[in-house]
Amino acid sequence: VWFGNVKTVLLTEEKSRRAILDAIRKGKMYAVRRSPEAELVLDYFEVIDPAGQILGGMGEEVTVSGAVRLRFGLSRSDDQATSVHFRLIRNGEVVKEEENTPLPLAIEVEEELPFDQKSYYRLIVQEDRHDSLVTNPVFVTRKQIQEGNRITTPAGSSESLL
Repeated sequence: VWFGNVKTVLLTEEKSRRAILDAIRKGKMYAVRRSPEAELVLDYFEVIDPAGQILGGMGEEVTVSGAVRLRFGLSRSDDQATSVHFRLIRNGEVVKEEENTPLPLAIEVEEELPFDQKSYYRLIVQEDRHDSLVTNPVFVTRKQIQEGNRITTPAGSSESLL
């Protein structure tokens, strides 16, 4: 969807009315301000488990038991060498920021969250040419695992509920 030099990219499996409305409803989209020649491309922005399996992405709510692991990848539609300034935001605060990072890039970030608190992450990217990209958020809650009458934390320690 185009608005001047700003484009909303909908992440769908197919080009159908149903798929497009589903992507909008679920928040599976990002916005990019682009030059006429090319644009920044979000290759992926997702929460993963320790084995690297995808737990969720933009617009989704994910529950984790251990540290939050996020990964994202960026490139340009014309594959031209350039660099970007990116900020990974959690609840309005910058948790990772890098300048002059060459494209394409692949970043993985891990951080601890308090238990039972929903947080959101979003990515903001600025290219040297004043092009930019902003993701919709992914929501993450860290929960303790309850097994019978014991609560186990990811580090393996446990305490009795009795």
